[in-house]
Amino acid sequence: MSETGKKYKKHDYSKRLQIVAKVLEDHLPVSTVARLFEVDFMQVKYWVAMYSRYGEEGFRFHIRTVLGLGIPYFKAVANKVN
Repeated sequence: MSETGKKYKKHDYSKRLQIVAKVLEDHLPVSTVARLFEVDFMQVKYWVAMYSRYGEEGFRFHIRTVLGLGIPYFKAVANKVN
C-alpha cells in the first residue's frame, strides 16, 4: 500500500485501450470514464496522453525519458540498435 493508503492495481492492455477509446472516440470526459471504470482520474489522463503521443506502442513499454536527450527510452534504444 502506498503512503496515501491507496492500493495500486495493474490494468491489462485491452482494458487500457477500451478506456482510452471511450475518451478519444466516444468523446466522454476523462472524469466520467475514470468513474465508470473505477480507475484514478490521473491514470486515465496519463493513458490518453501516452496513446495520443505514441499510439498503441505507448502501452506496450514503460516509457522513461533518456536523461539529457528528451526522447523516450524505447525510441532511443531502437535508434541505437539500427
